[in-house]
Amino acid sequence: MTLRGAHQGQETTLRIMRLEDDQYLADAGWRTAVATIGPLPAAATADGAVIVRLGPPYTTHLEPFQRIRVEAPGLGVSAEVSWPEDVGKALGAAAAGDIFHQPRPSELTGPHEPFEPVTPAQPPEPPQPPEPVDPPQLAEPPKPEDPPKPADPPEPPHGADEEPGEEDEVDKEPPKDRRLLWGLAALAAAAALAVAVILADREQPQPVPPPEPLPTPQPLQPPRTCEDGTLGAAAEELFEQAMACQSIGDKARMISLIDVAARAGYGPAHLQKGRFRDATQGTLEDSPFEQQLDHLAAASYREALDLGVEEARPLLEAVCERLTGDQSSRARGALRRHCN
Repeated sequence: MTLRGAHQGQETTLRIMRLEDDQYLADAGWRTAVATIGPLPAAATADGAVIVRLGPPYTTHLEPFQRIRVEAPGLGVSAEVSWPEDVGKALGAAAAGDIFHQPRPSELTGPHEPFEPVTPAQPPEPPQPPEPVDPPQLAEPPKPEDPPKPADPPEPPHGADEEPGEEDEVDKEPPKDRRLLWGLAALAAAAALAVAVILADREQPQPVPPPEPLPTPQPLQPPRTCEDGTLGAAAEELFEQAMACQSIGDKARMISLIDVAARAGYGPAHLQKGRFRDATQGTLEDSPFEQQLDHLAAASYREALDLGVEEARPLLEAVCERLTGDQSSRARGALRRHCN
């Protein structure tokens, strides 16, 4: 971590605060109380900057793009930055990012007032070239019509050159009564055939379908206990284990498991953290935190709601209504970030 604008020194201490919930980074992770890191070795560079290196015990708890405030009281540095995404969490990981010294104006009253960075104006986009116009299509010439075919010569009338005789008597149509009898007989034969087919289908036995196989019963998983291990456990299982720790009063292990499940994107874990910080949802004796603060409860409720937990919506609305009457900078920041 390069601190520019700082005074040179051999070692320094850092104070890193997570802006989303005002938690401070310590040796064992994030905590509510103010904590410092160090003293850490600080090496000066040729251009007058100071380089301070953080090891994996601290970078493991920092997420990519997470907004933090870094203060080095011994070097005169204070800045708000986003933790970069290309910082490794293993041993030997490279240091990341430059943090520039920003002097505070004299009219600021608190030590944690943020400053707003100036965003450079974006250049206007170049105009798009006009789309090419297709050339007009020429109409196809009409096809020549086929010449008319010559008419066939008329056939001579049948029997014009023959004398009437006995064959003419044979070609005469039968009487209408005889044709009606033939039609009735054909209709009766078709109806008899249809009845025979229907009766044959009814007499044949229908095949019985085989019974469907019964589903294989799944083995019942025993409920998780507070003493179970966490290796390979899903976020839902870790949250269930945290609730088991609550039943036996192990608050430290309970909130540690809830934090792991929340970082894995499990919405009910964020909802439970908000309830622990909400004074209307429980007493301080039941909460694993040292304080119950509405602006931190609003942050947890917002995370749960964004993950699809609709149960957090009325709780967030109630907390935001209480924050509107609070004029502190933390309350105004929570209203801006979580209550819109």
